[in-house]
Amino acid sequence: MAVVIAHALLLSPRFSEGLAIVKSKVIVRTFPTDDPSLGYGASSLDVLGKYFGVLLQPIFVGVEKPFYWTLIALSLAAAALICTKSAKNRALGVAFFVSIAAPLSWFVLAKGHSFVHPFLNPVLWNVPTVLLGLVCVATLVSYFAKRAQPAAEAA
Repeated sequence: MAVVIAHALLLSPRFSEGLAIVKSKVIVRTFPTDDPSLGYGASSLDVLGKYFGVLLQPIFVGVEKPFYWTLIALSLAAAALICTKSAKNRALGVAFFVSIAAPLSWFVLAKGHSFVHPFLNPVLWNVPTVLLGLVCVATLVSYFAKRAQPAAEAA
């Protein structure tokens, strides 16, 4: 909130005028306008299409694949955790799938901003979705390592 107040005061000596300018800028950048370059006429599916298919967001060094491949791999790890008998593992897997709503909601609700900034918005996946997904992968590896350990000791 302090940042909005400071921004308003920088834009105009009168706080109310500065706040009105901030509001108009937010509206232009988050909602469709008549300007085609700001996503006018683009559907939410068009905006999401920029993030699924075209977008490259390598989170692993040397992996140059579209982000949806990373999302699929993390989803498989989360789904595998949901299938375990551990309530904590199942909760973690469910939390991962719920976390997908966070970036998707921004892409849809701030369609104008998302349409214009496909190079900037991919960072929205990193917290919490990618972070939880990587925890799912580590937990799954640990789960299978613990299950394999007694079998190795018995042999």
